[in-house]
Amino acid sequence: MRCRNTRSGCGATARVYRNNIDELIEGLPHGPGCVRSPEAAHITRFKEELRQAATRDYGEPRRIYDALAAVYPEAAALVPFRTVLRGILRWRRTSFPPSPQSLVELTLQLSDPGRDGLFNHDAGTITKRVFRDVAGDTHFLFYDADIVVRIRNNTETLMKDFTYKTCPIVPDANLQLGTVMCIYHGHALPIMWFLMSRKTTNAYRKMCEIIRELMQGANILTVVTDFEMPLKTALRETFGERVYLIGCFFHFLRCLNGKIHRLGLSDYVKNDAEANRFVR
Repeated sequence: MRCRNTRSGCGATARVYRNNIDELIEGLPHGPGCVRSPEAAHITRFKEELRQAATRDYGEPRRIYDALAAVYPEAAALVPFRTVLRGILRWRRTSFPPSPQSLVELTLQLSDPGRDGLFNHDAGTITKRVFRDVAGDTHFLFYDADIVVRIRNNTETLMKDFTYKTCPIVPDANLQLGTVMCIYHGHALPIMWFLMSRKTTNAYRKMCEIIRELMQGANILTVVTDFEMPLKTALRETFGERVYLIGCFFHFLRCLNGKIHRLGLSDYVKNDAEANRFVR
């Protein structure tokens, strides 16, 4: 494609993809004397507003586009959402903080007011909190305060699960992500997320104290978790004897299968009907 002012000396060119004719790939730039069309000016302004919004608003890209399309309807008619979605995602990635190289750097990133937009969502804000246990180890908490306050008075059961698979890789710590869920009207609803740098009783004790603080007013009767002894000890110390601690059935089965495998009995249990029935 060539500029429509090519007869006036502008040598600008562009290409389009065969499977996406709405997206222009710029070639040669416009000449200094080329008069841009009003539509081009509107499109440039619209895309610039989209770029700025994408770097400060971390909501759904479609919502960002629709909000600005209402302000720039002429440009939006010429620039469909599908043609700028990739650009919105690319602009957003440039505003993400780099992967932290230490717990101190992660703490500084979370404390930076310029990063607060990362924790805004369409219905509210995620509160972030850095805390330390009595041994001085650093841990992190994320939660939506409005949701916690709204549901805690109707909560009797908490569930806790930990994983290493979806955590920042920090050289000076082996972080694990702990998700705290509550049973609310028959559904397991995640309400808090902990990034724990240690798996000690001190670390879990501080975590449990924070949970008790945030769930003030809740009548917690049951806590479901895995079979990790430091965690069970901290839960018992924090919530007392009246709370019923239950081991997660999934973790129980995984431990049972692991023990059978280590004993070399996997084939026997699989092929012997009586052994299979006993294990089940």
